[in-house]
Amino acid sequence: KRVRVPREQMQWLKEIYDINPYPSQEELESISSDIGLSVRKVRVWFQNRRTRQRARNGTSEAKVE
Repeated sequence: KRVRVPREQMQWLKEIYDINPYPSQEELESISSDIGLSVRKVRVWFQNRRTRQRARNGTSEAKVE
């Protein structure tokens, strides 16, 4: 089932993504409790956002650690 994230929460997720597109499990848990979505939904949002970003940039770059 799809969940529509309210605009305010979406903006907050985008700001966090701009700072860190690969949050740790602890960060995901913190984000999920702050915005009221499950950790799984937040994790999937970040995964989808990274995929869309790569598609826009035309690259298949992997995370560099």
